[in-house]
Amino acid sequence: MNEIERRRFYDLRNRDAEGLALTAEEADAVAEYVRRIENDESAYLGPATSRMKAENAAAEERVRALTALIEREERFITRLNRTVAELREEQEAMIVERQRLAVFAPPTARL
Repeated sequence: MNEIERRRFYDLRNRDAEGLALTAEEADAVAEYVRRIENDESAYLGPATSRMKAENAAAEERVRALTALIEREERFITRLNRTVAELREEQEAMIVERQRLAVFAPPTARL
């Protein structure tokens, strides 16, 4: 839009905002100016919008990968805790067995 068109658009838009009636021709002109402004904005913002969409897609992929990794780590921790619990039980059983065997050993042969 050139400067003359821009001034006309602002004048018509201000008249409309103030409640002054626009002719059909003036209303059509406002609609055409709005369409042109939207097209210009779309062309201007298109590359940035595309870049942001690509960045969002990459971020969403990272979130999916991190979520999968966290789930894997949680399963690992569960297995690790289960293994530690089993080893503690085995250690306790060995301590009990050692104490039991020490009771029956001659005094000089105690462990």
